[in-house]
Amino acid sequence: MPTSTFYYSNGSPSTSSNVSIDRFSYNSSLNLTGIDVGLGVVSISNGAFSDATGLKAVTFPNTLTLISSQAFISCSNLSNLALPEGLLDLRASAFSYCTSLTGTITIPNSVVSFGIDGESPFGQCTGLTGCIFGNGLVSIPPYALKNCTNIKNITIGSGTSNIDSNSFRTTNVMNYNVNTSNPYYSNDSFGVLFNKNKTTVIQYPFRRSGAYDIPYGVTGIAGAFYESDIERVTIPDSVKSIEANAFLACNRLTSVSMPNFLTDIGGLAFASCGSLASINMPSTLTNIAGEEGVFVGSQNLVRINFLGNAPTLNGVVFEDQNPDLRIYRKKNFVTGWTSTLQGVPVVLISDNVIKKGGTGKLTTEKRYLYIATGTGLTPNINGLRFYKKGLLIYDFANSYYSEDGQYAAWRQRLTPQFHGWIVGSVSSIGTYPPTGPYWIRAYYGVIRDDYVPAGGAYGTLAISEYFR
Repeated sequence: MPTSTFYYSNGSPSTSSNVSIDRFSYNSSLNLTGIDVGLGVVSISNGAFSDATGLKAVTFPNTLTLISSQAFISCSNLSNLALPEGLLDLRASAFSYCTSLTGTITIPNSVVSFGIDGESPFGQCTGLTGCIFGNGLVSIPPYALKNCTNIKNITIGSGTSNIDSNSFRTTNVMNYNVNTSNPYYSNDSFGVLFNKNKTTVIQYPFRRSGAYDIPYGVTGIAGAFYESDIERVTIPDSVKSIEANAFLACNRLTSVSMPNFLTDIGGLAFASCGSLASINMPSTLTNIAGEEGVFVGSQNLVRINFLGNAPTLNGVVFEDQNPDLRIYRKKNFVTGWTSTLQGVPVVLISDNVIKKGGTGKLTTEKRYLYIATGTGLTPNINGLRFYKKGLLIYDFANSYYSEDGQYAAWRQRLTPQFHGWIVGSVSSIGTYPPTGPYWIRAYYGVIRDDYVPAGGAYGTLAISEYFR
């Protein structure tokens, strides 16, 4: 492979140190496929080797500190590249459109400046599948890997303290890995990017699909899932506020399990979620910010269940919605509701109760919210709803909570052969016999409506169900 060694300064050959390659006029007739940048060269200027389409490999000396903008832009056959330790500044579009670069590119630990806002040194390098950022890079700018559409894995070095919310947009990242010595960022086993102590989700990998349970202890998720492929998410009770843009444009999102103590939802939080058909709002929700429309463009959304009082709407919350959208609210123990909520019809949840059969004949697999009616507890359990967050089809969940937070229905192994469904105090979950009065049904499988009172309970207990 023809290779040339260059020591260029102002266009004239030089053997001096501390020189710059200003411009190499690429001549395809030379059939030059490799370049060895000689020892002593400290910088390569703008466009020095741009459009050298025959170039396949380039090597750099450890004296090199600067690769300027567009230095190797559109070197479409460049496939062999190793950046040198000692490099400090890697500027915008330095290797953009080098589409033959493949695999993982490693940014040296010495690099302290990487591109500029919106312009990547490796823009449109569609053959790259990963990027390892060195330990010396403090800030990763927006669109740092712009349109590197095959990048799946990104490693963050120990010195990075600032990652822009758009740093890795337009990639197809599926996994973040953070140097464990980094004092600002971390990742979990799913490759999700967090702050160091994992109280804030910084970014969910854009192309990671399936389900994700946000860990308990997280309190902030602002914009973290924006434009991701997440399909089902469980938000822990440690989250009290869902900030603006949290799930904006999550087009594959179908199920959201909301936290029990949520109070606020920010603008565009669930906007343009085209696959989301229904969502449950906990009784603690008081404020919905609508300056930009929380659900705008979520055209498949037809049902929102509110378990508490009518929330305060700050601005226009419902905009560009499915005309079949309905708000479902409780009949009792709630205030502030009228027949519509910002023009969306409000329907009583109790208007949609369907009882299937009689004693022992609850067979539906579409239940998602329960009512327990009965006597014998103080206060009377009559009329309380039991529910499991996000339950769309029947599963063997450990427990369902009443909406007043005092009682629960839970499944517990009584003997090696039998499981019992128990209804009693929340403080008794997992104990048998429970503390205080309770009802019990020993049966393997679905919840039945012929419970036996025990521990001081009396009368009858019936389980009904809601459909959507």
